[in-house]
Amino acid sequence: NTQLEQVDLIFCLEVLEHTMHPWCVPRNLFSLLKTKGMLVVSVPCFLYWHPGYPWFGDYVRFLPGSLEILFGNYFTILNKSLCEYQEAKPLGQIVIMEKTS
Repeated sequence: NTQLEQVDLIFCLEVLEHTMHPWCVPRNLFSLLKTKGMLVVSVPCFLYWHPGYPWFGDYVRFLPGSLEILFGNYFTILNKSLCEYQEAKPLGQIVIMEKTS
């Protein structure tokens, strides 16, 4: 039984789209953060899809608003923004969250 050390801040930048089971990620990140710890997540939205299955390809794209749903049971959203528009579509999104008690 190994106890992992908890941290104050985690950056998860352009990673979630490469995970096969992104719904497992919020709980794991929650367990790694101290109380009131901060999480910064960025993901592409409508950016081109680059296959690579089974290694390092994209498994999923996150539409605007989907990170709030995915992380909402574990984190409080403090700030969110869409990034770089192309043809009226956001290319990505950044969400800053705080661990809920």
